[in-house]
Amino acid sequence: MRAAYRNPAALALALLTASFGCGPSDPYANNERPDRPAKTQTTGHIEKPAPNPAVNPDGTVKPAPEGGEVNGSVPPELRRAEPASFPGAGTTPESTLRHGADLYGNWTSNTAPARFRQIAALSVDPARVQLRQIATQSGIDVQQAGVRATSKVMSISVNGTGGRRDANIVTRDQVTGPGLGDQEPKLNVTVATVQRRAGKWVISRWEPKP
Repeated sequence: MRAAYRNPAALALALLTASFGCGPSDPYANNERPDRPAKTQTTGHIEKPAPNPAVNPDGTVKPAPEGGEVNGSVPPELRRAEPASFPGAGTTPESTLRHGADLYGNWTSNTAPARFRQIAALSVDPARVQLRQIATQSGIDVQQAGVRATSKVMSISVNGTGGRRDANIVTRDQVTGPGLGDQEPKLNVTVATVQRRAGKWVISRWEPKP
């Protein structure tokens, strides 16, 4: 891979989701939705319906668990409910955002799964789902081998009052690895939102800008 990436976030998403598209994959991508007929598989000259995890043996639709996902259609890590407490989160918006930026921007091909799981543990709502998926994919994507991302927080600006705040994080990022050539460090901006939960500040939006 010889494309230049402006920041480790873009590289992470490109490397770790190359086989899955730009966002979380659709667990029903193979038409295995409760409201669609199951696919068939042929054995000799006899067509036999393939098992559908969304449908009971008697043909009734299985109820979806909390979150809307059908059991068996996505990895267990992505089906886990949000925790009631966030011990790794900070007591101020700035401390959580700084910790999150460090986890997101500094990783190697070996440490990426753990680093993304750690920032996911500081997150809720769409940010948590996105980061958990990246963590899951980073452990199985061979294209990531030998890649290293480094990042330094240059500034954090937090806006708003109350239990929800928006923020801009400026980082100085660099990605190195096989086939990436000589990448110069770049200044990049991540738009984030934090919310107060259980006495801590957690991330509900994490959006690196291209």
